[in-house]
Amino acid sequence: MVLVNVKKLGIVAAALGMSFIAIAADAAPVKLQLRLQKGDRYSIQMATDQAINQSILGRPQNTNQVVRIGYLFDVIDVAADGTSTVKMTYKSVQFKQSGPNGAIAYDSTRPAPGTNPLTASLSTLVGQSISAKITPAGTVREVQGIDQLIARMISGMKIPNNAVKAQIENTLRSQFGEEMFKELFSQSLDIYPTQPINVGDSWSKKMTLSKGFPMTVETTYTLKAVKNNIATVDISSQVKPSPNAPALQISGASLKQNLAGTQKGSMQIQLNTGMVTQSQVNQDISGKFQVQGLPGASQAMSWPVSVKGTVSIEQTLIR
Repeated sequence: MVLVNVKKLGIVAAALGMSFIAIAADAAPVKLQLRLQKGDRYSIQMATDQAINQSILGRPQNTNQVVRIGYLFDVIDVAADGTSTVKMTYKSVQFKQSGPNGAIAYDSTRPAPGTNPLTASLSTLVGQSISAKITPAGTVREVQGIDQLIARMISGMKIPNNAVKAQIENTLRSQFGEEMFKELFSQSLDIYPTQPINVGDSWSKKMTLSKGFPMTVETTYTLKAVKNNIATVDISSQVKPSPNAPALQISGASLKQNLAGTQKGSMQIQLNTGMVTQSQVNQDISGKFQVQGLPGASQAMSWPVSVKGTVSIEQTLIR
């Protein structure tokens, strides 16, 4: 006969019970949303690395481009309903591009004299700020400061021809103004589910970009894990064109794009603040560009284009 030690069984049962309690606690639903605190300051590093391949009139036009931007993200105020007023200030800008027309490089931490209008305009960004109001759900209610930012960039280009300068400024203000920045910020912030979720749950967001290069981005987010105050979320997006969107007007020419593809990656969200501490998304997008009104061209031109790249973000609380 085997004697059973009742006391030991009780200890084992108690231990198993505690384990089940711990598992149940870890499996509790989480509410993902912004919980910013007035006075907090974050350092944000955003990097975009893209290979852009085009074939114009049968000739390859391949370009590699790297953009790295550093921001300071200051929480200026938080209203009673949780809506935050934030200020984002450009801290550093790095830009590298190589392609058929040669190479361009700019690093605000090591500025060098030059006459390139693009790098001249980039040099005006450091120290400039944009403010926004953001709800706990990640909805961007308003963005301010874009007009002043564009004015500084135009000034930095030092365009001698006033007519050309006015045309470029009009294009930037109409296509890349406050509404476009609001849409871009919403891509990074309007990411949270409306209800508490469990590990394994998914939710979807649809974003329509009407400015710049119009497109629709449909994203599915899936909560993969929750550990040490960090939620790990998988990202899978379908990028679709907006065929009825108006063409982008650039220096008298009309540019329309028909691009589609995917964006896949993951991000980590700090539960107590709702801030994305780290994310990486891989892009694979292709389609066609069509241009009308090019100088010297009697008819519209179109050509294939593909974009493969990586967009990554890192955020750190520094105060």
